[in-house]
Amino acid sequence: MKYNELRDGIKISELSFGCARLGKSIHEDNSGVAHNIIDLAIDLGINYFDTASNYSYGDSEKILGSYLKKTDKNIIVSTKGGMELSHLAKYGLFLRPFFKYIKPLAKSNQVKSKNTKITDHSIQNLSLSLKRSSKRLGLSPIPIFKLHNPSPEVLKNPGIPAFFNTIKEKEKVTLTGISISSITEIESCTYIDEIDIIQFPINYLEFKPEHYDILLDLTEKNIGLIGRAPFKRGLLTSANHIKTGSERGFVDQRITARKAEICREFSIDEIQLALWFLKDLRLLDSILFSSFNPHHLKENVNYNEATIPVSFSWKDLVGL
Repeated sequence: MKYNELRDGIKISELSFGCARLGKSIHEDNSGVAHNIIDLAIDLGINYFDTASNYSYGDSEKILGSYLKKTDKNIIVSTKGGMELSHLAKYGLFLRPFFKYIKPLAKSNQVKSKNTKITDHSIQNLSLSLKRSSKRLGLSPIPIFKLHNPSPEVLKNPGIPAFFNTIKEKEKVTLTGISISSITEIESCTYIDEIDIIQFPINYLEFKPEHYDILLDLTEKNIGLIGRAPFKRGLLTSANHIKTGSERGFVDQRITARKAEICREFSIDEIQLALWFLKDLRLLDSILFSSFNPHHLKENVNYNEATIPVSFSWKDLVGL
């Protein structure tokens, strides 16, 4: 595993582990195996773990915090604030003992995440969120703190850079950044002071040539880049095509055909193709993914460490 250095000398693994599903929620409960998965990720060389204040009703941060208490391993934790639990979601805190009975009902009624989350990027709420996260994680300072899916209006708020500067000066955090919901928002982040890191979804399906120049400019400013959703939540895998019946019609068929052609040429599968695309860009400090399947976790690390042939180019995948 290779490690890339961010500002302030923080070094993170080029693969990082997403903890959105870590803990107990209506849809699943992996809290029993959580420490084992973290152990495995660390043994494979991963040292960067990304969580947020609202993940699994706060369980994600608590589980990471309990792990940190028992280990002396070098772990870099990043958390986020600004996405809060809605009143509907807060009922889940009281219903946890009954989650296994509620799960079928939740599926049948297609509970949507948008009904369980609200945004509040006010300075007051961000300060409170940071305080809660620090307590759950047992960390002060927190290595990395990011705004969670801020709107363009929030990014224009002059109070945000001031807030970032303040929490650094008070040594509540080491680095500050932003986690955005679309790569199309990346340019709006380039003008904000006190940003050390930007986290964003990136994959060959949505990547445009103009994004390359923007990202290159950010790297030249020594801003760390964390790419998440490399498999577009499974859309770039055949498992999703089987599940959905390729609902995207012609677009899916065209992408699938080209993807299969490249995979055959280099004798790789679709997961390796997605990772190679991001690595070949040579712009990202870390690629963020999540898997609670030990086999898949090991497989992704092995794919990442494979040597990319000179004849492979990320440009062959852009514009599909």
